Amino acid sequence: MLTKSVHRCVAVFGVPCGLLIALAIVGSPCLAQPCGILQDLGTPGKYSSATAVSADGSVVVGDANFADGKNHAFRWTLAEGMQDLGTLGGNSTHAYGVSADGSVVVGVILTSGSETHAFRWTASTGMQDLGTLGGDYSVATGASADGSVVVGAASAAGSSSEHAFRWTAAGGMQDLGPWSWASAVTPDGTVIVGVFSPDSSGYPQHPFRWTAETGMQDFLGSGNVRMTATAVSHDGSVIVGRNADSPPPFTKAFRWTAWGGFQDLGSLGSPLPGVNSAFACSADGSVVVGASTTAQFHSHAYRWTASTGMLDLDTSDGNTSEAHGISADGSVIVGAAITSDGGPFHAVRWVGTSDFNHDGFVSGDDYDAFVDLYSAGNAAADFNRDGFVTSDDFDAFINSFYVGC
Repeated sequence: MLTKSVHRCVAVFGVPCGLLIALAIVGSPCLAQPCGILQDLGTPGKYSSATAVSADGSVVVGDANFADGKNHAFRWTLAEGMQDLGTLGGNSTHAYGVSADGSVVVGVILTSGSETHAFRWTASTGMQDLGTLGGDYSVATGASADGSVVVGAASAAGSSSEHAFRWTAAGGMQDLGPWSWASAVTPDGTVIVGVFSPDSSGYPQHPFRWTAETGMQDFLGSGNVRMTATAVSHDGSVIVGRNADSPPPFTKAFRWTAWGGFQDLGSLGSPLPGVNSAFACSADGSVVVGASTTAQFHSHAYRWTASTGMLDLDTSDGNTSEAHGISADGSVIVGAAITSDGGPFHAVRWVGTSDFNHDGFVSGDDYDAFVDLYSAGNAAADFNRDGFVTSDDFDAFINSFYVGC
């Protein structure tokens, strides 16, 4: 890795430099600033949106409007940019999930017969139609770490409702039950979360947690509400989502654990209930991302932890953004933002968390850890993820550190 312009903090009157920086945060007006570095991934046509990211944050997937005017799924890397994943003869494709190493992409295609089907893509096989449960519709929403397990929803023969499914190459598409939708799966493919209607009426809607041993478990229990589970931690113990049990169109973002129950994640300052959603969480479930209503009634992407609460990620000129995916360690977040006033949505990537030792807190220990790696030219100090270790990384780290995110 390239390094240059190394900055060092010097202890003052015997006080460690990390502590000096930490003390500078207290009462700092910078705390009101947005969190993270916004990187515009561009668009080959009119718009783009990122929906998921690999475990290390290096591979981003989503959909974009390409030169032919049609919407196609894409796979993005820093080295190759936005790669068009093509179609299977239809007019559009959308990517919704990616494997841990970024090699497997899943989503939905419009077939040449104008049916909507789930797909699974790899560089070697191209786009594979996963079929349906006997109906004319399916969508893939997530994949296990190695991409061997795919989840989503599909229509079934003789049924008027959607059915959550779990797909493998050996077993095909397994029906998890009617009036249900699978949103996410753990890396080992054993725990699936989503939403279902317990009385098969379509309302109420309750979040579920599924395993082969337990089947579909309603972890809400009871209530005439509309609540959806959207993501799950790697061990299946933390689930996040949104609760629409408010006057429409208001929603609440939630985080659930078996020991703590449901936790309302709040908002970015909206004086009304607002529209707040949780779309993804880090590997251990300690970092949650989504979209929330601000005091100015804009929708902004956020990053939440127990110690910081909701931190605003939006630095765009368009004042509208959503966070859809997050890396395993919580340091890279992807989504969409209106990057210019009145302009279209662009796929974006937020990078940079100054919780460098990943203990859930921003402190002098993080500063010391970063400076040690930075001074050594270690690749881990590439804070802005541009492939080089430079003074830009140091400046970006300090800015993020002062914000407290």
